[in-house]
Amino acid sequence: MVWLARTLGVRDLVLGAGTLAALAADPRRGAGWVAAGVAADALDVTNAVAFRRELDTAGLVGVAALAVPATAAGAWAARALRG
Repeated sequence: MVWLARTLGVRDLVLGAGTLAALAADPRRGAGWVAAGVAADALDVTNAVAFRRELDTAGLVGVAALAVPATAAGAWAARALRG
């Protein structure tokens, strides 16, 4: 679990830094980075559901509680940035 948390943290750090850099240059360029984050979050949900037998209930609920709202908010933000 610690390794997984670190891996996801690094992934989110890279996506966040890329998003900030793109937004500083041109808000429309940030939309692509936000969309990449949405894809990553959506795949987290998909993998949690696909491998739910390997997760306990708390793990599945935890992934869903974090990734589902992040996916929805990210999709909204990417759409708003594209204007």
